[in-house]
Amino acid sequence: IEYCGKNLKETSDLTNSEEKIFKIIFDVSEGLKHAHARNILHRNLTSANIMFNGREAKISNWYCARYLNNRTNKDLQKPYTKYL
Repeated sequence: IEYCGKNLKETSDLTNSEEKIFKIIFDVSEGLKHAHARNILHRNLTSANIMFNGREAKISNWYCARYLNNRTNKDLQKPYTKYL
């Protein structure tokens, strides 16, 4: 497991840098693209679940993720468990 320092929720030095913000958006989008290509839904993406390892933003906290083994319309309409 890779150690990451602060998460996006704890980071306050982003207000003056559009470049940093675009880099975070790109990194998170690439991570989601990678997961979605493998039929995995994160289901709990929040600012507290976006971590930084120095140069990159990483998606963490995959405990709530769900694998869609059969991508039918019914699965995509209700990708949540009964308690959500």
